[in-house]
Amino acid sequence: MLRMLSVLMFIIPSLVSFVIHNYLSYGKIELKKKITYWGVYIVLINLCTFFVSYIRGVKGFRFEDMTVSYRLKYMALGCLFAIVVPFLVNYLTNKAKKINMPNQFVDNIHWYIMVNAILLFIACRGIYISFFMNSVNRSLWLDEAFLASSFSQRSFLGIFLDGEFEYLQSAPLIWLWFEKGLSIVFGNTPYVLRIGSVISFIVVIIALSFVQLYFFHSKFPFAAAAIISNTPIILKYSNMFKPYMADCLVTLIAVISWGLYKKERISDKWLAIIWMGLLWCSQPVCFMIGGICLSEFIFSCIHINKKDILRIIIIGIFVGISFTIYYFVWISRMTSISDMQDCWSSYFFPFIPGSLAEVRIGIDLLLNQVFKNFDTSYYFVLALSIGGIFYSFKKKDSLFSGLYLGLLIALFASCLHMYPIQSRLWCFSYPVLALVSFSTLEAVAQNKTVFEGVIALIMLVMVIGNTGYKNYSDISNVYISGEELGLELDYLVTHMKTDDMVYVFSYSRPAFEYINGYGNINFGGGINNVFFGAPIVGDKCEFDLDYEVEKIISHPKIWIVSSNRGPAYFSDLAQAVNENGYLELIDYQYNSPLWYYCNSLNEVKKHFTMTISKNVVIDNVWNESIIHIENDGEAYLNNPYEDIYLIERRSGKVYPIKELIAPGDGIDIVVRYHNNEEPEYILCGQYGKIANDDTIKITEEMIATF
Repeated sequence: MLRMLSVLMFIIPSLVSFVIHNYLSYGKIELKKKITYWGVYIVLINLCTFFVSYIRGVKGFRFEDMTVSYRLKYMALGCLFAIVVPFLVNYLTNKAKKINMPNQFVDNIHWYIMVNAILLFIACRGIYISFFMNSVNRSLWLDEAFLASSFSQRSFLGIFLDGEFEYLQSAPLIWLWFEKGLSIVFGNTPYVLRIGSVISFIVVIIALSFVQLYFFHSKFPFAAAAIISNTPIILKYSNMFKPYMADCLVTLIAVISWGLYKKERISDKWLAIIWMGLLWCSQPVCFMIGGICLSEFIFSCIHINKKDILRIIIIGIFVGISFTIYYFVWISRMTSISDMQDCWSSYFFPFIPGSLAEVRIGIDLLLNQVFKNFDTSYYFVLALSIGGIFYSFKKKDSLFSGLYLGLLIALFASCLHMYPIQSRLWCFSYPVLALVSFSTLEAVAQNKTVFEGVIALIMLVMVIGNTGYKNYSDISNVYISGEELGLELDYLVTHMKTDDMVYVFSYSRPAFEYINGYGNINFGGGINNVFFGAPIVGDKCEFDLDYEVEKIISHPKIWIVSSNRGPAYFSDLAQAVNENGYLELIDYQYNSPLWYYCNSLNEVKKHFTMTISKNVVIDNVWNESIIHIENDGEAYLNNPYEDIYLIERRSGKVYPIKELIAPGDGIDIVVRYHNNEEPEYILCGQYGKIANDDTIKITEEMIATF
C-alpha cells in the first residue's frame, strides 16, 4: 500500500496536468508529443513540489521514515501546481493563441487569472488562520500583560490624562482609544483585546492588494497579500494586544492616500489632514510619510516643478506641526527616553559605521531582525529588495522611491537611538518590502510572456514555501512557551483547598492580576490567600533573595505561580526554596510551571513505584536488569532545578535521571551488578528523599523468575 502511494504521489499530479493540457489543446496532440508533455509535467511538477518541500525542511526522500500524511500532502501540493502549470505551458507553446475554454467569456481570460486565484485563496486562508489563533484564547504573554495592566485600570479619558504607563509601555493614543472602545462594548477579555489586531490584519491584506492593483498596476495583485498572510511573524502579531499590526495598516493607509492624491482623487488639503491624523495612530508611519515627502520633493526639484515643490513643503510643514504636538502631548509623557534606550541598547543601527565591526552589526541587525522574518522566502525578498533600489532609479516614481526613503529614514532614526531595529517593532516594514519585492520581480518580465510564466512560478514558490499556515494550524504552536499562566490557574483553581496560600512570582503578577482582578488578593475561594513577589520597576525586578525565600518557607505549604519568565529568572529562588523544604513541579503545560512547596515529606504530592521489568544474565560475572520507575503521584518526580538519581545503597553507584517524569509517565533504567550480589536501589533527589521511601531489591528469586 505504502509503495503504491509512494509511486502515485509522483505520478498523479503529472496526470492531472496532462489531462488539463490535453483539454486546453482541444485534444489535438500527437502521441509522441503526448508522451513528451507527460514526461515534462512529471519533471516540472515534482521539481516545483520538491522545492517547496525542501525549503520547508524536508531535505530528501527517506521512504522508510515518510508518513502517509506527508505522502498525501505532497500529492495535494503537486495537484495544486498541476492546475496552474498546464495553463502556462499551453499558453507558451501555443504562442498566445486561443486555448480551449468552457465559454466565450473565459476564452479571453489570461492564464495568470489561475495564479491570482491561488494567491487569493492563500491570502484568505491566512485570515482564517488568524481567527483560529484568536479562538484559542491563550493567556496574555508578558509584554501584553504589561500593557494591559495600565490599559485595564484606566478609563477612556484616563488613558490620556493619567500619564506614563507602567512597565515602560507605550502605544499610539488613537489605537489605545480604539481598543478601549472595543473593551467597553464587548468586555475586557484576551479575545477582545486581540480582535483589533485581527481586524487590522484583514484590512492589511485588502490594502496590499489595492496598492498592487491600483497604483503598481500588477498582473498579480494578490501576491504581496498572500506572502504576508503566510509569514509566521505576521500571523503571530495578528493575535497580539500590541499595535504592530495597526502599524502595518496605518503605513499602508499613508501609502494609499498619497497614491490617491497623485491620481487627483483627493486634494492636497485632505492629504495633509489624513497624514496629520495618521501620526496619532502609529509611531513608525512618520518614517513612511517622511520618505514619500522627501521623494516627491527630490523629483519636483529635478523637474523644476515649483508648484509641486511648494505643495509638498506646505504639506510637510502641517505634518511636522502635528508630529511635534503629538510628541510633546503624548510620546514624551508616555515613556522615559533614557529607559527605553537602555532597554534596546543593542538594537540600534550604525547608520554611519566607524569600523568594519559596526558594518557587520548593521548587516546582522537587518538580516536577523527584518529579512529573516520572511521565513523561507528570505533570500528572495532580500535579493528583490536590493534589486528594487536600482529599479527605483529607472521607475522614477515618487511612491515607489518613497517607500525606500521611508525605510532609510527609519534606519537613521535608529542611528539616533530613537527607534530600535527589532523584529516586532519593524512589522510596519514587512508589507512595504513585500510590495517593492513583487513590483521589482514583475518588472523583470517586461511584459514578456515567457518571463511572466517563470515569475508566476517564483511567486507561488515564495508564497507556498512559507510556513505560517503549517506552524499555526497546529494549536500547540499558537500557545507561547512559558507564557500560559491561564492554564496554570485553571489547574490550580480545581486542585487547591480554600485555606491554601498562593505566591505569585514578580513577573507573573501582571498576567495574574489581569485574570484575577487588579488589587484582588483572594483566589480559588480563599480569603487573603495571595501574596506577590518583589515589585517590577520599569521592566526589571531586583529582589532580596533571602526575603523572598522567607516569605515562601514561612508557610508549611504553598502554591507558587511562576510563568512569564524563563528559568534564568526563577532559578535562584527555586533552588533556595528547595534547600529549605520540598519544591515540586505540579503542572508544566507549554513549559509554564506551577509549583507546590511544603516543609514536610508527608505533605509532598510525589509518589512513585519501582518494579523489575527485565533481567538478563550477561556472563559469569555480570547481571543486567531494567528497573521501571512509574510516577503515580500528582507532581513531576524531578524539575528543571533538581535532578534525581537512582542509587544503589551498598555500592553508592549513581544513575542520573535527566528526563522530566510527568504524572502518569514512567522511565526504564538499565542497571548492571555482580551476579553474586542482591543490590538494593532507592530514588533520591540532590537534596535527599523526594517522596515515599520506596526501594527495590533484586534477589536471586527474582533473577530465577526471569
